[in-house]
Amino acid sequence: MKDTTPILQHFGLVVKELRREKLLSQEELANRCGLHRTYITDIEHGTRNVSLKNISKIARAVEVPLHDLFGRVERHSNNGVKVSDRLSRLQNIKRSPVEIVLVDDDQEYVELILHEMQKRNIGNTVHAVRSGEEA
Repeated sequence: MKDTTPILQHFGLVVKELRREKLLSQEELANRCGLHRTYITDIEHGTRNVSLKNISKIARAVEVPLHDLFGRVERHSNNGVKVSDRLSRLQNIKRSPVEIVLVDDDQEYVELILHEMQKRNIGNTVHAVRSGEEA
């Protein structure tokens, strides 16, 4: 039986590239597809065996015809570049930090979130506001 891991890795790379081209977070892509964010993470890591139904959802979410999506995967798998090298290049892309708007009327909860972000070395600028109207 043929090992399917390389094709899963190539598919994951293509999904990650398309998602980044559309400036989508994993969560945004997951919401567009009606899937869970960890499912998208697993796909991008090449560890999820994706159903055709979900591949179709992903193609629609990134606004790419299904045949183009498969074509990109095919080109990736035939271009001779190791999947691990492509993943390394993608992970080393310098991304500008985004500013975060945190909306919550519970000050203790806001402080907890800010503390957890600091603990995890998330250095984004955070604007905490109390309401959607204020945001």
